[in-house]
Amino acid sequence: MSFVVVSLLSLLVFIADVRATAGNMGVVWNGYGAIRPVLDGESMAPMQYRVLIPWLASLFSEPSQLKYLIIKFVGIVGAIAASWLWFAHVGVDPVLATTCLAGFLVAAAVFDYADAYWEIALFSTSFLLIAIGGLLAICLLPPLCFVGALNRETIVFVPITIGLHLLWGIDPFHLAMFLVTLLSVTAGIHVPHRRYGDRERYCDFNMVSTNLKRIHDGIPVGGFGLLNGYVHFGILLVAVVGGYIATGLSRMFTPVEIGMALFFLSMLVPTVWGEIRVFAPVMLVLIPMFL
Repeated sequence: MSFVVVSLLSLLVFIADVRATAGNMGVVWNGYGAIRPVLDGESMAPMQYRVLIPWLASLFSEPSQLKYLIIKFVGIVGAIAASWLWFAHVGVDPVLATTCLAGFLVAAAVFDYADAYWEIALFSTSFLLIAIGGLLAICLLPPLCFVGALNRETIVFVPITIGLHLLWGIDPFHLAMFLVTLLSVTAGIHVPHRRYGDRERYCDFNMVSTNLKRIHDGIPVGGFGLLNGYVHFGILLVAVVGGYIATGLSRMFTPVEIGMALFFLSMLVPTVWGEIRVFAPVMLVLIPMFL
């Protein structure tokens, strides 16, 4: 049953994504349109340093839209399958929880970003390995974090989450995992910076005032899709605040929950809030809070 559900949800998200993002798939600042500029070293930060998808798309032959869509679909399958395993591990119904995640991903599919699906797959796999522990985690987490850093720098919250375990007492396992994953993320961030050099950002790092102005004006730049995104963000914000308050009143937070709270708060600064896909990893803890 799990294979069937994962397959169906992955196909649903993929179809919804392709239909929703068809109009902006060729723009040069994200997704498929950014592949050639990134490979040629002509993109702007931070896309210039998010090289995993462009490098995969250029393996063996020139990048093509078909190859890109295959890479995106693989990321979606990975996100759904790894999240299924994570939800099952934390003790919630994986069918219901993964369906909720798929619904969020469909709602978040406004702009073309294949790396967003790979990000969820890498986060959920990392959290699962942290929870399982042992030699397997120590062996797999470093390369996973290195690849994650080539995808999006946000994977730094994996070693941060591991480090939070140390607040409950220093033990050799979590200390070793923290050090090796932090080193791997640092290396993964350094590689594209070393290859392509410094790049100017295509937008301000602090987007808080921009977001507040767009909400105040009521007509966000980006049209109807992004306007809907701000509505979705409002719903997400209420869910995050409510979920964390209710959980905090009933029990202690886990390190993963604290890590994702820090992730959510930090992402409020450099992102457009209406693009709720940037908050997708938070759903890995938020959905179980409500189930």
